[in-house]
Amino acid sequence: MQNAIEATPPGKIVELLVTGDARVTTFEVQDQGPGLPEGLAVRLFTPVTSGKKGGGGIGLAISKQLAQSLGAELELAASGSAGSVFRLSVPARVAGTRPRTSDDPLLGVEHVR
Repeated sequence: MQNAIEATPPGKIVELLVTGDARVTTFEVQDQGPGLPEGLAVRLFTPVTSGKKGGGGIGLAISKQLAQSLGAELELAASGSAGSVFRLSVPARVAGTRPRTSDDPLLGVEHVR
C-alpha cells in the first residue's frame, strides 16, 4: 500500500480489492501512478532494485520472500501508463480463514479507497 500511495499523484486513487474463497484470499493493490520504468518489472523483486529516487530496493524483495515462506504468492499483475497492480494470494490455511458460504458478507470483493 505504501508503494502505491507514493506512486500515485495527488487527487488520484489507490484501491485495495480483497477477494476470497475456501482456498485462497487475494489482495490486489492498484495505483494510478505512471507505471514502472522500462525493464524494471523483470527484476522488481530482486534485492537492491528500486524504481524510486533514493529507494533502497529491499521492500518488495523482503515482501516476496515473506510471502513465499508462508506458501503465498506476491506478484506484479499489471503495469502501464494508467498505473500498477500488485497481487498477494494467501492460502486460506495460512490466512487463518474459515471456509466461506455464499451468504457470507466477506465473500466477494471489498473496495477500500
